[in-house]
Amino acid sequence: MLGTRDEPSEHVAQLLRQARKSLGLSLAFITRMDGTTQHVEVVEPRVPPLLRDNHLAFPDETTICRAILAGRLPALMPDMRDIPEAMALPAVRKMHLRAFVSVPIHLADGTFYGTLCAAGFRPATRLGPEHEQLMRDLADATAEIIEPGARGRLAEDALRARIEVATAEEARLLLDPVVHLTGRRRIGACAAALGGEHPEPLEALLAAARNLGEQDRIAVRALRRVGSILPRTAGYVALPVAAATLRHKPFVRTLAALPLGRIVLECAADELADDPEAAAHALEPLRAAGLRLTVRTAGPVALGHLQPELVKLESPAAAAAGPLIEEGPVRPRLVAAGVDSEADAAALPDLGVQRGQGRLFGPPVLPELLRDSY
Repeated sequence: MLGTRDEPSEHVAQLLRQARKSLGLSLAFITRMDGTTQHVEVVEPRVPPLLRDNHLAFPDETTICRAILAGRLPALMPDMRDIPEAMALPAVRKMHLRAFVSVPIHLADGTFYGTLCAAGFRPATRLGPEHEQLMRDLADATAEIIEPGARGRLAEDALRARIEVATAEEARLLLDPVVHLTGRRRIGACAAALGGEHPEPLEALLAAARNLGEQDRIAVRALRRVGSILPRTAGYVALPVAAATLRHKPFVRTLAALPLGRIVLECAADELADDPEAAAHALEPLRAAGLRLTVRTAGPVALGHLQPELVKLESPAAAAAGPLIEEGPVRPRLVAAGVDSEADAAALPDLGVQRGQGRLFGPPVLPELLRDSY
């Protein structure tokens, strides 16, 4: 069954029908290319089960369009049988294509989006330069139609690519040292960045991935990296996670298999405030086995049922703002983030904050580059 197209997709389909009719080819379609995958977004005609909108996707490097964009094939191929390299491509063999035209689609600022294509199952020897120019004109018209929604799709593609890098087996975890401010001894570290050659800030990545439902997968990968570095890293390792991740079963199972006495989970106070009892219940058996909890806050916080072992202040200024923590049976230790100067480090102990992390102690580093003192 074919779904109803939205208005932009229907307008694009009208252009595709014009392309098919003018070129005398079997089908026409537009694609989005994100660097790893070519996604067929709108196709005419729609012939289930194969030819449907947003149904087909191919590895980018194997596609006809990539070969054309790279200059290995011409944009206009009236008879693909005359071009051995074209005939060797998987899509040509699988779909028995014999004629093909492909031109790029660029958005208003020049950003490459994908391609406008037309294909035939028989040679189309009458095709000439005027047909290629028509396709380029239709590609410009297509770009105007898809522009409003294209930005969001490209941003999502870029984010998904970042997530794949961060969750790869070879992803690297960088750590911020957590330092006792009086003696300048390192007592732990906090997971700060995750990724490939250039790891990106973990908290920002988790926040960006939330709308895609990928934050738990990132947290599991980061936790596994924490587990792998514990044998070669002294002190505890803190891991920032979303409050909802505390109830994610794969995360909890991974956590339970690690030496809990050396792991601290760090959550934002405003997230925990939505359902502190649920978070407390989810962590109860793990905390009984040694896991510690940090609540991260920019101001006064009511800890309720959580009773964390640590409270992280998001800036040194928060320590001077007045009472931060309600009285309870256990008073947590305070950690200050954003300790960027010697003045910060000198003032915080007088305010009851003995632990800190920030630029004063250097940028995030690989575990083996952590020092014992700062």
